[in-house]
Amino acid sequence: MKLEPVTFPSRDGLMLEGLVYHFASNEERPAAVVCHPHPLYGGSMRSLLVVKIARALADHGFVVLRFNFRGVGGSEGVHDGGHGEQQDVAGAVDALLARDGVDPQRVFLAGWSFGAQVGLTHGAEDERLAGFAVVGLPTDALDTRFLQDDLRPKLLLAGEHDEISRAGKLKRWAENMLGPARVVVLSDTDHYLAGREEDAAALIAGFLDGLADDAGTA
Repeated sequence: MKLEPVTFPSRDGLMLEGLVYHFASNEERPAAVVCHPHPLYGGSMRSLLVVKIARALADHGFVVLRFNFRGVGGSEGVHDGGHGEQQDVAGAVDALLARDGVDPQRVFLAGWSFGAQVGLTHGAEDERLAGFAVVGLPTDALDTRFLQDDLRPKLLLAGEHDEISRAGKLKRWAENMLGPARVVVLSDTDHYLAGREEDAAALIAGFLDGLADDAGTA
């Protein structure tokens, strides 16, 4: 496994920076984009949980792209409140699919907090994504109809004491979905999952690896 710095364009033309975990062989592998938390509160592709998720997925054989949204680190542009950032997610999916060794039928998205919200909002319209695994999705931003008719599998993680991603609301939202949606509440932690990063990363990687295996044998 190798870690490669990359640049790629957002759908609206800004150049973004990222890091790709990839492999020497040309064997087609599952792939995932990992989206970071809110940049105005210090979030970036180097946030600890983002790094842990990306590494856990790579350890399961995924080609993984974690990247900085516009205005973060070496990425061009300025923060756009989650609107332009959806174009960044689209560009990240484009960049993954353009790489050799990526199975286009097994491309997934993971995200934390702001990255979960932006990733799912874009993902609702992006049929190239086969499933989602997010943590700390801001529940106050959810419309009860959001993704209600979406049939793709989803994993929704939250900390037991998370006041931004409220477990009860996540469960009610998931119960109304037509597609499979699994909610997991991590005990004794909050929105920042301090000390539980490995657990969250393992759950996300295991869930998406299971989806990739199912798709690979379908």
